[in-house]
Amino acid sequence: MRRPLYVRTLPIIAAAAIVVACSTSNSTAPKLTLTPQQLVGTYALDTLATANTVTTPPQVMGTLVLTDSTYHEHVVIETGPTVTDTTQLSADSGTYSVSGSTFTQTSETGLPSVVATASLRGNGDTLDVKVTSPAEAAGTYVWVKTD
Repeated sequence: MRRPLYVRTLPIIAAAAIVVACSTSNSTAPKLTLTPQQLVGTYALDTLATANTVTTPPQVMGTLVLTDSTYHEHVVIETGPTVTDTTQLSADSGTYSVSGSTFTQTSETGLPSVVATASLRGNGDTLDVKVTSPAEAAGTYVWVKTD
């Protein structure tokens, strides 16, 4: 089954993660005040949701690495019937800042700056990021810490 190609045009953010109703660990808690030190680590993409679809591994795969001020992310999605039929949704790096629950990412690769609302849940090992700007990048990403 072919995945829609519109997702290739999303300027995706490194930490863009989403509170997804279909997620197995959905949080209804209020957004937390975040600090960069709380976010440091390597994350694997658990869920990607856009207005039209919710996608999980193995159909979508991604990694996010956050230091106390920089990010690097890479996300690919299956576009065909075999595992090798993938399209890169994003590969980006740059700097980020947090203010309360607002996560702002500034790309060093020329992509537009992204603004998102972020929260940690579980034992601080799950990062939910709801991208709100730019509109074409809107979506929710759920990242699970791997280290």
